[in-house]
Amino acid sequence: MNDNKINYVYILLLCTGSIKMNLKHLLCFATLILFFIASPCNADENTFAIENSTHNFAPYWSPDGTYIAYSSSTGNSLENLSACLSKADGTDKEKLTSGNESGGFFFDPWSPEGNLLLYISNLTGNYELWTMHPDGSGKRK
Repeated sequence: MNDNKINYVYILLLCTGSIKMNLKHLLCFATLILFFIASPCNADENTFAIENSTHNFAPYWSPDGTYIAYSSSTGNSLENLSACLSKADGTDKEKLTSGNESGGFFFDPWSPEGNLLLYISNLTGNYELWTMHPDGSGKRK
């Protein structure tokens, strides 16, 4: 492969999922239950391990390519939805919303600088747009 040439890979997903490209030309896509991270040309892939009956979806790379924000659900309702963050290699997974707050990502949540995440939360009893820092602090409506 010529390093000066970008090879594009077109993948048609027939299930719920999305495809995103980060700065290092890595693909990240979600199916109903798994994330896969791989270089475009049949390189090794990294799979996000998940627990039984957990659905991870809507993955989005941070602007610097070091983190992935995604939504996770343990059921079929919004009450079981969590906004999550992981390092790009699948380590250090963290739920940013849980307990009495249901919330998740349904669109690219990252601010251009990568210092804020936009998400949907029901913390006040109604689903509304909120922001928070990537460590889960500073939640604001």
